[in-house]
Amino acid sequence: MLGTGSFASVTQIQNQLSEDAQAFHIRQNTNLDPLCLMASTSASYNRAVLNPLNIEYSISFGAQNGFDTCGNTGQGADVSSSAMTLNLSNITPFPPFEAAETDYSFPGSQSANFGFSAQVWGIEDTNSSLEAVFVKTGISERTNPSYISVLAGTQYSGADLYEMNYADSCNAFFDANNNLLACETVTLDNNYDADIFGHIYGWKTVSADMPANGSSSYRGTLIGIGIYGINNFLNLDIGASTTTNCGINSPAYTDCSHTYIYSVSDQQLISVDFAAKTISGTISLQNHYTISSLNNTGITQLTIENANAYYTPLHPPVQNFSITGTISENSFSGTISNAHFAGEIIGYFYGPQAKEISAIIRILGVVGGDYENSGAWSLIVFNGLKL
Repeated sequence: MLGTGSFASVTQIQNQLSEDAQAFHIRQNTNLDPLCLMASTSASYNRAVLNPLNIEYSISFGAQNGFDTCGNTGQGADVSSSAMTLNLSNITPFPPFEAAETDYSFPGSQSANFGFSAQVWGIEDTNSSLEAVFVKTGISERTNPSYISVLAGTQYSGADLYEMNYADSCNAFFDANNNLLACETVTLDNNYDADIFGHIYGWKTVSADMPANGSSSYRGTLIGIGIYGINNFLNLDIGASTTTNCGINSPAYTDCSHTYIYSVSDQQLISVDFAAKTISGTISLQNHYTISSLNNTGITQLTIENANAYYTPLHPPVQNFSITGTISENSFSGTISNAHFAGEIIGYFYGPQAKEISAIIRILGVVGGDYENSGAWSLIVFNGLKL
């Protein structure tokens, strides 16, 4: 989105960028009690330009006590409020920096529209020891050479979705002063802790420039990450959503993790009545995938045509979500639900005269839905352009 320009101008543009986030946390205590799922109380994802060749990233969440959410089985399954901060030179990316590609392609009809990538992060504590190691997998809509998203057509806003799988140690490189340079690969993962967060960003519409009358429709894209059937994956009686091989040396990408379903959709509509200060719409998650490795062949599309056993139980419950909400200045919030899920939506207007919108959606399985007994959740981001 930043394009090219002098370091000073790029820094000024970046400093004017607004960034918002929400998350789900998955935690397990040392007793290996059942997993504790918590919706974040607060979340932030910020970037700062350090110099023409380097960017600093910082991720933080509000502190949460697992016992407060999950009772005795959540004792010790807590969320820390410590910020996780490092810069571009300390990150090992997939695809590598030297590769011609900047992300890996989704298969099928969305191959030119969405991509995914990953980074291995290692965070030092004050004693120059590894405090946190994780693999951060991100999904976003691609942009054209003018930094306009290829499907939604947005240029003042954007939306990404990330899954952070925490590990225990990595193949780390240190300089002569014992400062961490980078984590190259994960060497041990013995826990199921993870954070899934939606990140929306851009140049928000100033309140004085918000339309006071009229109605508009916004057409855009959805990106979702979810677990459907926490205790009984997709209700298929093949086991829980967690994967195996915790504690092995040099784990693979999917070891000691969760079987996430990644979804993307285009041509989704949200309507806005500026006079009544309301939002509404019906949206659906259309295309579904699993990721097994970090390369262009590591993502598989789930379709009924390829006789994938996951598709039939997965697809119908994530259709026809109804949205209702209200507008306050340049933001909006509301509820979203269908027969299987219910949750919340928060978002903002971006660009001149509220030209674009972005939103974060969090949903949980409900009583009477397909996942009432097995448990399910999903985190979704929307990015759209006014028609």
